[in-house]
Amino acid sequence: MPKHKLLYDYLTERAEDISQTWFDTLHDTDPDSVYASTDPAVLTNLKKQNLAFNYQLNRIFSEEKEVYTAALEKWAFEAARDKEHLKTPIHYIIREFIRVRDLYVGHVKQFTRLHSDTVTEEDAEDIFHTLIKSFDVVIHIFIEEMYKNTNIQLEAQKELITELSSPVIVLFDNVGLLPLIGDIDTARAKMILENTLHQCSEKRITQLYIDLSGVAMVDTM
Repeated sequence: MPKHKLLYDYLTERAEDISQTWFDTLHDTDPDSVYASTDPAVLTNLKKQNLAFNYQLNRIFSEEKEVYTAALEKWAFEAARDKEHLKTPIHYIIREFIRVRDLYVGHVKQFTRLHSDTVTEEDAEDIFHTLIKSFDVVIHIFIEEMYKNTNIQLEAQKELITELSSPVIVLFDNVGLLPLIGDIDTARAKMILENTLHQCSEKRITQLYIDLSGVAMVDTM
């Protein structure tokens, strides 16, 4: 029998209660936060994610480290890609991880008191170390994956903005106009060049006028 199998059973029996307590004590008014949502579908998914996390976390007391670590990593990767979490400021997410962790600490303390005759001081220390370390791992993975996904979104938005800010307008026949607005640095100039050539090819433009009246500064490069 694994060293902390009794604790695993204890926490698994209470997983739904822990999740419900967490959900019932949510308090957030920021409209950008998933935790302030009033959308039934979003809330149902949020509760489902939290409960799934609880069940995966409980495995740290019943399985080998490489097994439960892989399970927690999988949960963190999936949650970090969730569009509602991607829209939520990261400090709110960290706050909720801490709240869940505090709930777990409370239940583990209760367990060690109930089993004080069999759970030694060394056992208790090992249990709390494993618990806190596991939360640290999940939080780290979640933040790292969320950062990557946020950067991907930002790059996509940047490319879209650049594309929309340099539209080729067909005047007549094969003649077009490229009105530019705002500063043009080396990076933007490169994107404008690539985007303009692509648009000219699509629209069969052979003669292009470039309007620079809205450009305050052009990078010498």
